[in-house]
Amino acid sequence: MQLARLMRSGDLTPVYAPAVNDEALRDLSRAREDTRRALKAAKLRLKAFLLRHDIRYTGWATWSPAHLQWLSEVGCPAPVQEIVFQAYVQTVTDKGRAVVIGYWPGRVGPGRVGRAACSPLP
Repeated sequence: MQLARLMRSGDLTPVYAPAVNDEALRDLSRAREDTRRALKAAKLRLKAFLLRHDIRYTGWATWSPAHLQWLSEVGCPAPVQEIVFQAYVQTVTDKGRAVVIGYWPGRVGPGRVGRAACSPLP
């Protein structure tokens, strides 16, 4: 009875419950944003590593094709440092690929959305 009175007086506000596809797009957007932040952090770690070892890029723009080529030619004095450097470069490369719109390996590709493997909680 109370609900009917509130409805009639206009005190109730309509609420939109998102559909499964709407939530899936939101999830994709959140995942992309998380990956973008992870990419930014990985680039910062790589730059900090290079600066700690006084390795400086003298080109114009970082993360350009020329900069990426330069990174492939950088060498570290100690083998352990080389392992760390390669891990940083690999992380930046992987995160950079994942940030590209439409690239989510095994799940989303250009023009298609893969089947979700999520199931509701009991």
